[in-house]
Amino acid sequence: MFEDLIEKVRHMRREHRRIGEILMQNPSLILYLNASELAKYLGVSPSSVVRFVKKLGFKGYPDFRRAVIERVGFNKTPLEFVQEAGSQIMNDIRTKELSAMEKSLTPEVISAINEASELLSVSDHVILVGYASAGVFAQLLYLFLSVTGLNISITTNSRVDFYAKIHMFEDQTIVVFSYLKHFKELVELLSRAKDMGHKVISITESQVNPVAMRSDINIPIWMERSGFLITLTPVAMAINLLVARVSELRQDDVKRILQKTKKMWENSDIFFGGE
Repeated sequence: MFEDLIEKVRHMRREHRRIGEILMQNPSLILYLNASELAKYLGVSPSSVVRFVKKLGFKGYPDFRRAVIERVGFNKTPLEFVQEAGSQIMNDIRTKELSAMEKSLTPEVISAINEASELLSVSDHVILVGYASAGVFAQLLYLFLSVTGLNISITTNSRVDFYAKIHMFEDQTIVVFSYLKHFKELVELLSRAKDMGHKVISITESQVNPVAMRSDINIPIWMERSGFLITLTPVAMAINLLVARVSELRQDDVKRILQKTKKMWENSDIFFGGE
């Protein structure tokens, strides 16, 4: 999204060039952090950030941030995207699916998936959380993890339900999906859950997502946008890897459940192939 700024950044002095390179690699930093927070994250002074955005032609950091948000597309409706992009959307999606997979499934992400799998495999109770569109990922993980024998519950539409669940058991593991637009109540509830001793695994688009910053383990999977559509493949692949590793660690439970399921199919008259 910053292709037109690359040339300007290339000719800046070292500190500003470093700021530009980091922001182009991770634009979500701009979405979540103000100038002071960004400066602290980058290890530079706030004045350096301000000078950087002015060299790009903006009056100040707020103008720069608004421009980034507009280009990411938060201020456009799905209809506006379709009218602007037309058939180009499909080509963009195909290209960005491949690009997102290459960017996302790094050695660091694989390591985080393995660490999260080990925690999940020994958890007494697991809560899966995903609101709005992130609920689709929570439902998918719930479906696949059900075969591992874990004690799982899920909440996708009620903060009251999540509040109740974190008080039901001690030492729970919470897996939360949070992408781009996060809920303040969810962040507050995760902080409360952490204070109660629960472990939090998050799957987000960035390490600086407020949910990620309250997690014990974060799996950062960036999702590219093409129009109003978002590439889903990298997150789905991360879920598959997570489930595969948990299944490996809990293979005795998986075998037992699959054998039980097979007998159910064989004795049922509602499935093709049943007797």
